[in-house]
Amino acid sequence: MSLGISLHQLSKRFARGKEAVSAVDGISLDVEAKEMVAFLGPSGSGKTTILRIIAGFERPTEGRVLIGGQDVTDLEANARGIGFIFQNYALFPHMTVFDNVAYGLRAKRVPAGEIPRKVAEILEMVGLKGVEKRFPNQLSGGEQQRVALARVFVLDPRVLLMDEPLANLDASLRTRMLAEIRRLQRHLGTTCIYVTHDQKEALTLADRVAVLNRGRLEQVGTPLELYEAPQNLFVADFIGQANLLRGVVKAVSADSAEISVCGRSLRVRRGRIETLKSGDAAGIAVRPSAVSLGAAREAFLQGRVESRIFAGDRMEYEIEVEEGVLVRAYGALPGRGFVFSEGDPVGIHFDPGETMAFPL
Repeated sequence: MSLGISLHQLSKRFARGKEAVSAVDGISLDVEAKEMVAFLGPSGSGKTTILRIIAGFERPTEGRVLIGGQDVTDLEANARGIGFIFQNYALFPHMTVFDNVAYGLRAKRVPAGEIPRKVAEILEMVGLKGVEKRFPNQLSGGEQQRVALARVFVLDPRVLLMDEPLANLDASLRTRMLAEIRRLQRHLGTTCIYVTHDQKEALTLADRVAVLNRGRLEQVGTPLELYEAPQNLFVADFIGQANLLRGVVKAVSADSAEISVCGRSLRVRRGRIETLKSGDAAGIAVRPSAVSLGAAREAFLQGRVESRIFAGDRMEYEIEVEEGVLVRAYGALPGRGFVFSEGDPVGIHFDPGETMAFPL
């Protein structure tokens, strides 16, 4: 039976010389039973440390870990009923696929007569029927990853923790494995935490995403919530792509803020405008998809095309609006609209309904 996970004011400090470095700083989070939550953040954000604390490989400096309402903070890792999938798969090279998958069942003293059936069922589920007698070095990277999944899922763990398990796979195989992991997790109803620094993985897999930065929880929400309603400039920049500009607040009303950006006045209706007041410095975030290009003389901002990249279904532009200040925008493909060349003057409009402002 799947169980939920609760983290209560979790902190972890490591000694570095005479100083204590904070890797995790007061994290509280509830993961519901059968839910898939991704921990997303840059290197050094604390996501793997939190995962190791949940697994029992590390002890927190402060705070508690509960699984299914039971406090497991002081339990050893092997007493928590948790499955763990590592980045390097950790398969036994001298064992066949069958023996790798059966290893945990034998350790749990599952009756010998049941083991072949359980192994066969899980191998068929992950698409590896017929490879039972092969060794890991006879498998592709994707097949090895499927064996690692099968070895954990066959034990029906209460909780599954995954630490960047697809980092060693190429892009196309990673996409297929993401779908495989999501299908298995939903089919078996396992509570899962998935650590990644790749936003595409997090947004593809997760019911909710916890965005971490420097050991702190910046925001947790569904992928759509994080993209449409980021709570600060870090999340706006880390989820999706965003142009980030500095401005000064000129005036604030009930539903918008007027902000001076690059010497021009911009009306903003999204972000954390309720926290702004006249005279404040503000960070502006606008997605490239909310930037329109046109004639320079009629635009909110004027600039010059620094680079143009063909990106398959669109053109991507970088436009310098001030020295050292670039704005990224998307445009039509040749034959489907006007295409600018490098060096062309261009006008830029921001969609007020899609532009976000945050305190700095």
